Amino acid sequence: MANEIIVQKRIYTLSEYVQLLSGEVGYINPNDIWIVVDYFGWEESKKMTLAQFIDSIVSVDSNYYLNNGVPYTSIQDVLNNFPFEYRLPYSTVNINGVEYWFMGDKITLVKKYESLAVENGAITLVKHANFPAFSLLYNNSNIPGAPQYLTLTQLKQLLGISDVTIKQSVYTITLPDGDSVANRCNGVITRGPGTADFLFEASGNNGIDLKITHNLGRQLAGINISYIDNDGYSIVLKPFFNAYGGFKSNNNIIYINSLATIRRSINISLIISQ
Repeated sequence: MANEIIVQKRIYTLSEYVQLLSGEVGYINPNDIWIVVDYFGWEESKKMTLAQFIDSIVSVDSNYYLNNGVPYTSIQDVLNNFPFEYRLPYSTVNINGVEYWFMGDKITLVKKYESLAVENGAITLVKHANFPAFSLLYNNSNIPGAPQYLTLTQLKQLLGISDVTIKQSVYTITLPDGDSVANRCNGVITRGPGTADFLFEASGNNGIDLKITHNLGRQLAGINISYIDNDGYSIVLKPFFNAYGGFKSNNNIIYINSLATIRRSINISLIISQ
């Protein structure tokens, strides 16, 4: 009994097919079976034997190199040695370590990763070799011609964008209620980029002086201290009255003397120079 093989004879229909042995009635040599093969880029489908079809697949792969593991030396070397009947669109060959593939005419070879010619010729994608580092392509609709390579600095100048970076100038910190500055610092809440890295601690032993280390490299320009009243409105404490007794600072550290002792959470807004 011959081996039973299931093949799809028609779309959506699977039928049982029994392969006859040589000499049995109805036997056909598989090498004599003709099939119709179509391929993207071919002008028309082709008739070939099953053996030719299998051979073409194997041959295309085996012709990737001129010899086993030895690349072709030039495009002409490929055209001289790659059998014409095995040249399918996008068949790939290795020329001196660089991959090329055939176009539909079977004689044109292009670099595989630098150019892709779509069959209808509507578009060509080209890899830009030696693209300048830290640059981009910019196409100004008011200027005819190809896109330009521009650095980010050049693009900002072209668009009129200033190189000046706007820095945050007001930093707000909330200190919870506490009977001393040290206790307030235990539950400090910071807001805004960079404030999470600020360090808050008591200065001295009197319990009312605050030290803030911000390391921004910029000078303090002013302070506002406020608290939230029961009606939900923020009330600003007056400097030198009951907010604080004064301050001193350098580019990285602020000392606030005699911080308000009001038994409420207080907000400290630090105005930092640019």
